[in-house]
Amino acid sequence: MAILELLSLAIRGLQFLFAIIVLGLTGHGTSPITVSIPPKTQLTPPQVASYANTPSQDSFLVFVAIWTCLVVLYLGLAPKFLPSLAIPFAMLALDALTMLFWFAGFIALAVFDRDLHYNYYGYFGGILYKGEGCDVIGNLCGVITAAVVFGAFEWYVSR
Repeated sequence: MAILELLSLAIRGLQFLFAIIVLGLTGHGTSPITVSIPPKTQLTPPQVASYANTPSQDSFLVFVAIWTCLVVLYLGLAPKFLPSLAIPFAMLALDALTMLFWFAGFIALAVFDRDLHYNYYGYFGGILYKGEGCDVIGNLCGVITAAVVFGAFEWYVSR
């Protein structure tokens, strides 16, 4: 019995760690950023525009990471310290819902990431930009890709 409890604790710890990593990555992605627009893509100055609209896929993964932290705390602490609140069907439902959230979140962000790499249309400072989004937002493409990868790991661990 002690081995199963230890394994469960290790899995919950891994879920919590991946959720914190994804929260940091997607939190960076949802923060307002300043981007440099290559001169060939715009008709008017300035060269730097502010982009404050965040993708909904990124914001959803912020929610899912916070949700996971709360659920992992409940699933890890309730059976030991508050057994009357450790309802088996509620715990199963929370675990299943968390798994579904991660699957939907990392797939949606992966599709957004692919579109961002290949064809992106967006307004930056009132200027319509068309082309490869990574030319505009730079290292944020790598952050989004890392969030997708860790989101997939989180989904795999939570299933």
